[in-house]
Amino acid sequence: MFILSALIISIVVCYLLAIFLDSDIGDICLVFVVIFGAILLGFLLALPLNHMEVNAKIKEFESVNNSISETRKAGIDLQDATITIKIIECNREIANLQFWNDTTFGLWIPDATEDLEYLK
Repeated sequence: MFILSALIISIVVCYLLAIFLDSDIGDICLVFVVIFGAILLGFLLALPLNHMEVNAKIKEFESVNNSISETRKAGIDLQDATITIKIIECNREIANLQFWNDTTFGLWIPDATEDLEYLK
């Protein structure tokens, strides 16, 4: 995010200097400002969409966890391989979310992912 902000600021400064120096570079700077403005808008739109997707995955994990717990309590004999595969998928997704939450992209991933525990 810092790099994107620095690029936008430098392009705006370039454009302002071109205006004050009465140079033809102003048109090129304007194009860059529009392009990077569109990129910034894309990032700002992606933030809530990604946040909603991760929240949906958290709810899915909780649902799977509850289903597995209820199945085990009720003593329903399901194929252990099927349950194990689902547990592996959920644990892999949790590990992926927790990893990305600790990186630069952590802003885009809800902190609730850190509270999730692996299924057993």
